[in-house]
Amino acid sequence: MGEKVNIRSRAKEAGVSIATVSRVMNGFEYVDETTREKVLKIIRKYDYTPHFFGRGLSKQQSDSIGLITPLHFSPSSFYFTEIFSGLVDVVGRENFSVIVPPYSSQDYLKLFIENRIDAALFIAPPVDDQNIRILTEKGMPFVVVNSYVSGVKRVDIDNKKAMLKLLNHVWELGHRDIGIIAGYMKSPNAAARLEAYREFLDDKKCDINKDWILVGDFALEKAYKQAKKLFSSKGAKPTAILACNDSMALGAMKALNELGIDIPGEVSVTGFDDIDTAAHISPPLTTVRQPFSEMGRVAGRMLMDMLAKKDIEDIVLLEAELVKRESTDAVSGMEENWISESG
Repeated sequence: MGEKVNIRSRAKEAGVSIATVSRVMNGFEYVDETTREKVLKIIRKYDYTPHFFGRGLSKQQSDSIGLITPLHFSPSSFYFTEIFSGLVDVVGRENFSVIVPPYSSQDYLKLFIENRIDAALFIAPPVDDQNIRILTEKGMPFVVVNSYVSGVKRVDIDNKKAMLKLLNHVWELGHRDIGIIAGYMKSPNAAARLEAYREFLDDKKCDINKDWILVGDFALEKAYKQAKKLFSSKGAKPTAILACNDSMALGAMKALNELGIDIPGEVSVTGFDDIDTAAHISPPLTTVRQPFSEMGRVAGRMLMDMLAKKDIEDIVLLEAELVKRESTDAVSGMEENWISESG
């Protein structure tokens, strides 16, 4: 009998993402043949014959959970793999598999209709996704992670509370000129983080400089361009910039480095999420740690309870942790360096 399989270790051995291993196991296309054969070879090596090959074909229940991601969402990201790992950890113990639809497809209604999944976990769906409303009306079991859709069961953090941890941190370091790089504004979590920023500065009786509110859409490259434009322009500049995810923080740091602006000596930078690279960049990034793996586990337990017809909570909010690193420091009277050039 083969050793007990850990899908994360098998993905690592194959040099592919966990999502790719799942796609191969579930017979999806959009995996090139060389990669598919590499994964299958490792599966055979460990005598791994997943229960979901052929299961569910003779009955209405598929014993499978769908993990549905937004379009253009990277299945190799730390964010995705941590949630996936937590979900698999729970549902795997109940002999359920996890299906990740093809990266280019969002036709998850078809998965339900064809009985290919019994329930679904949605990662950060947009608020205007009408298919979620259809699933709600049909009474289909699903849970949302890292988003808010009215009337839908969800697992998340308190985004405003988490953002306030960062704001209080830079405020205590003496920063009064604080900018923000907001995320994708159709995301309720992005909107909540921006709202926390506005409310915090209003409460502190600080004027909000609209030029310091950048929109990066959670994308490194867009944040880089926005930060480069701001810090190379004339006029006043913030002494701290709060990016609403770590990828955007990396983009901002890249721009500041290219402009010769010292981090954190001249500008402090914070992120949000605590992805795996946040602690290893230079300088290491101050951020908020989201418990992604635990989100996956909690959501998995909720889905199992829903399928067992048990009552569950509508909303589970987990605690986010402020992680202080070297990308933030006390303000050092450098306001004079930002004297605007007239004329």
